[in-house]
Amino acid sequence: MGFAEHLVMGSSDIKNNVLNEMSVKEDLFEAIVGAVALDSGWDVSVIQAAVEAMLLLEDFIENDCDDNYVRMIQDWEMEANNVIPWFWFKE
Repeated sequence: MGFAEHLVMGSSDIKNNVLNEMSVKEDLFEAIVGAVALDSGWDVSVIQAAVEAMLLLEDFIENDCDDNYVRMIQDWEMEANNVIPWFWFKE
């Protein structure tokens, strides 16, 4: 949505191109969700609508990707935390 372009950065951050770091964009996302949560009085439907407006699932999953989502979650968890997640299914 281009929000990162409106961040006020110090000269050293601009020089070091901090704006393009994922952690800055993640912090910005969290700040926006937090502001929406506070402004809406923690209305979950409003928060969800804001998150859905900022995150389109189609942007993260390619059409040609492997559709084994359980394996994708396991791979991600193994890479991020060096553990395989536990799954259980309710009947």
